[in-house]
Amino acid sequence: NLGFSGLVCRLMALRFITEMAQDPRLTIPISGMGGIYTGHDAVEFLSLGASNLQCTTAVMHHWIHIVEDLKDGFLRHLRRCGHDSVSEMSGAGLPSLESPDKLSLSMEAVATIVPELCTGCGDCVRSCSNGAADAIQLFDGVAKGGSQKCVACSLCSQICPVEGAVKISTPPRIERQSC
Repeated sequence: NLGFSGLVCRLMALRFITEMAQDPRLTIPISGMGGIYTGHDAVEFLSLGASNLQCTTAVMHHWIHIVEDLKDGFLRHLRRCGHDSVSEMSGAGLPSLESPDKLSLSMEAVATIVPELCTGCGDCVRSCSNGAADAIQLFDGVAKGGSQKCVACSLCSQICPVEGAVKISTPPRIERQSC
């Protein structure tokens, strides 16, 4: 029995946390989970409405030592954001969110792999195929992305263990002429 968690589902988890936090019918605490690896991740979950956090996959990958790093990073972010407590931070980011219908659709994003930085681990390939896009492939031990299949979910950049190896760019959208 396999679960679906960790960095691969982080963006979806953030979306669901936000939707639950914005629903006035929900009056119970919301537990944030799914891809919490850093203090910054914890701040994102809390600011979008979680009131507590669960962290399992990161502990399985990096052992229990990651908890102290997570706590230290979180406390730095908490102070930097000017909050004194977790409850004060919970939902603080919700008022600044925009509805998708207000966002510009004149640009599309696409993931590009920097070959010199790619280690060939395949994490981006697996996350892309699990996300149903299948836009990244391994060729001779190097990932290659940027295809027309890319849906700009950024899972590949979230899961890549090498900083800067995946670039998300926004080339101008190609306007299609009608027949």
